[in-house]
Amino acid sequence: MKLFSWIQDLKNPENNSIEEGSDHPISPILQARMHELENVPVREIMTPRPVILALDVDVQLKRVRRLKSAKTVYFPVYKGDLDHVLGWISKQKILELLNDPVEETQWTQFIRPAGIIFEDANAADLADAFLKSASPFLVVKNGQRSTVGIITLSDFVELVFGFDMEIAPTPAPAEFSPPAPRTYEL
Repeated sequence: MKLFSWIQDLKNPENNSIEEGSDHPISPILQARMHELENVPVREIMTPRPVILALDVDVQLKRVRRLKSAKTVYFPVYKGDLDHVLGWISKQKILELLNDPVEETQWTQFIRPAGIIFEDANAADLADAFLKSASPFLVVKNGQRSTVGIITLSDFVELVFGFDMEIAPTPAPAEFSPPAPRTYEL
């Protein structure tokens, strides 16, 4: 199942149920918003390099325990410096590996590739870049191919649709209480 399968339907007008007289199969409001985003450069909406929370691939897993309290859901993974981003790993996977009884788990095997976009691209180009990369964030590069920031998929969705996508905190597990024993009358 493709995340945005409706885009394929836009390319094949005989497959969708759009009225014959309509020029555009997407909402006029969404189309106008995407047109506005053509004038917004990616560098204006990205998270800048100095505030990126990322993991060095050479750090042992037991040293990343401090990330349990991080509010970030996906971490860029780099080798050496942020100009060499190898990909990303989810916080959930890190927590699973930290709870694994095997001490020396090779967490690097769980790194997934991240997408790249250049800072002079516009915000409307982000949709295509996210679709091609299938990554929760894109690494923003400058002309010298240095990393200048990242843009997350949730930031992009907030930009397009105009509402905040806050990640709800995971509720604490309720205390388990066994069910009351059943009694039977004779």
